[in-house]
Amino acid sequence: MVSVPNNADTATPPPGQQGVMPATPVLKQQVRNTVNEREAYLSLLLRIELRAREAVSAQELAYIIVNDTKKIAASQQIFLFELADGSIRPRAVSDVAVLDPNTPFMQWIGRIAGKLAKDADIAKPQQFSLPAYCDVGDEEVNTYPFTHFLWAPLSTREGTVFAGLLQARQTPWAENDISLTAHLAGVYQHAWLALKGPSAIKRPKRKKRLAMLGAAALLAAVSWIPVPLTALAPAEVVARNPFVIAAPLDGVIDTIVAEPNAPVRKGEPILRFVDTVFRNKYEAAEQSVVVANAKYRRLQQAAITDSKARHEMAIARAELGLALSERNFAKAILTKTVVKAPASGIVILANKDYWKGRPVSTGEQILQIARPDEVELRVDLSVRDAIVLREGAHLDVYLDAAPLSKIKASLTHASYQAEPTETQTLVYRVRARFSENPSTPLKIGARGVAQIYGDTVPLIFYLLRRPLSVIRQSIGL
Repeated sequence: MVSVPNNADTATPPPGQQGVMPATPVLKQQVRNTVNEREAYLSLLLRIELRAREAVSAQELAYIIVNDTKKIAASQQIFLFELADGSIRPRAVSDVAVLDPNTPFMQWIGRIAGKLAKDADIAKPQQFSLPAYCDVGDEEVNTYPFTHFLWAPLSTREGTVFAGLLQARQTPWAENDISLTAHLAGVYQHAWLALKGPSAIKRPKRKKRLAMLGAAALLAAVSWIPVPLTALAPAEVVARNPFVIAAPLDGVIDTIVAEPNAPVRKGEPILRFVDTVFRNKYEAAEQSVVVANAKYRRLQQAAITDSKARHEMAIARAELGLALSERNFAKAILTKTVVKAPASGIVILANKDYWKGRPVSTGEQILQIARPDEVELRVDLSVRDAIVLREGAHLDVYLDAAPLSKIKASLTHASYQAEPTETQTLVYRVRARFSENPSTPLKIGARGVAQIYGDTVPLIFYLLRRPLSVIRQSIGL
C-alpha cells in the first residue's frame, strides 16, 4: 500500500487537468513582479507626458524630450533636431548641458540628419543602421558605439514636420519601440505647438519659395506705381518786393530810429548818420558863398568906372556860381544823413544795436520795409536734393509755429545756379506764392519745412534716386 503525502502542493490534479503543472509560489512572484513593472512603466510614461505638457519654455521642453525619453525608450543617446527655412539643425542632445553644434561629432550627426531629411520621408518614423546616410571615409562610423538609429518626426496637423528625434542604440529597434516613440512624439509635438503656436512653425522650403516669388512679383508691380518726385527743404516767409534801405553815402551810422518789426509811415525818419563832417562841410561851403558873393558885388560896383573891374567881374561871377554849387551839394549830402521811410510798412531788421556806430559804404543794405500783406515763401533747396522744378509746381508748407497745419503754395521762380548761404552751403533759391489764405496771418520771418513736388516717376526710382546719386558721385558708375 502506497501512502500519499498530505500536501496540497503535491496533490493529484483533478480529472481532465492531468499534465498541467500546479501554480507554485515562484510563478506567483513572477506574475506580481510583471504587474509591478507594468505599473511603474505606465507611471513613468504618464509623468513624462505631464512634464512635457507643463513645460514653460521651449528650452525646458527640449531638455525633457532628449533626457526623459531616454529613460523609457531604451535609447542610449537622443538628438533633437529642428527644421526651419528648409534646413535642419540640432537643438538638444541627451546628457549634454550646453550644445555646441560646431564640434566635429555634431557636424557629423547633422550631416546624417540632413541627408535623412533629403532622401527619406521624414514625415514617418524611419530606422536605419550605420553607415547609412554617411559620407565615404567618415571615421565616426567605426568609432561611434551606437549603430542603430530611429527617427521620430514632430509635425503639425497639416503634416508639416518642424522637429524630430533621432535615437541611437547598439541593438536593433523592435516594433514596440517604434510605437512607443511615435506615441511620445505625438505628446511632444502637442506641447511644442502649445508653447510656440502654429504660426511660429516655419513653412516648408517649397512653400516659402512660392511666397518669396509672390512677394517679389508684388514688389515688382508696386515698384512701377507712379508717384510724384518730392524734396524737403527749409523754408521762410519773406516779403514780396520789399523796399530796400541802403546807405546813401559813405559814413558812420549814429542810430536807427525805427524799431525792428515795428510799423512806420511814409516820410518818418528811420535812421541817422553821424553828420559832424557833413555839417562842417556845409557850413564851410556856406561861408565860401558869402565871400564869393561879396567879391562879385564889389567888382560889380567898381565896373562902372573901372574897365579892369569889368574884366574881373566875369571871373567873380563864375566863382560865385561854383561856391553855390558846392554849398548845394554839401546841403544835399547833409540832408541824406537822415534817412526817411520811402513807404509805409513794417521794418525788417534783425538787431538795431548791431548797426550803431558801424561804418557803411554807399549802397550797402541796412534794412527793409515791407508791406505785411505782401509775403511769399523762400525755399533753400540743397544741391543734393535738387529735382526738376517747373513753374507752378505744388508745395506743401509746414511752419514751425503750426506744424499740424499745411499751407499750399505754388512755385514762381527757381534760381538757375546754386548760391552759397551764410553757412557756405550751396542751395537753389526757390520762390513760391501762397495759393490760399491761411487761417492765421503769416508773419514775416516765420520758418518751417516745405515739400516740393516735381515730375511723376516710378516708385523704384523715387526710392533709389539718392543711393544711385551717391554711387555715381563716389565711384562714377
